[in-house]
Amino acid sequence: MNIQESVKMALENELKGKEMYDKFADRAKNNVTKRTFEFLAAEEVKHIEAIRNFDQSVQAKPEGPTSFDEIRSIFEQSIEHFDRQAKPESDDIEAHRLGMDLEQKSHDLYKRLSEEAADENVKRFFVFLMDQENAHFILIQKAYDFISDPEGFYAETEGRVMEG
Repeated sequence: MNIQESVKMALENELKGKEMYDKFADRAKNNVTKRTFEFLAAEEVKHIEAIRNFDQSVQAKPEGPTSFDEIRSIFEQSIEHFDRQAKPESDDIEAHRLGMDLEQKSHDLYKRLSEEAADENVKRFFVFLMDQENAHFILIQKAYDFISDPEGFYAETEGRVMEG
């Protein structure tokens, strides 16, 4: 896969992620969930710009056995699966679980692609995307911890402040 194919695939993935996060925000039952997913949707827009900037900074070279169509198919199946499960009756906790699952799957895919990449620019591109997915996962995990157990969340947060 060359860098243009990688960029195209990543852009499609980020656009679909934004769409999913917009749906979760619209369906949110509490303000924390709504704000979390609105923020993530906005982050996807920033990632799209970062991907475009990255693309402008590297030269494409053919590499890798993985086809763009194969990767796009994996993402389309994942997004369809998450979209089917994220029905309007899904509660906020389930939306967070689905979001964490999507971020983990995206991270794992980008990790595999970075390990398979022969071209150093393509490898760096996928490592960059892995880092972005990891940051999203952590954010969703913290919001999930807060809405599923606010008392535990505050106790843990206060414990860290007292220790620091």
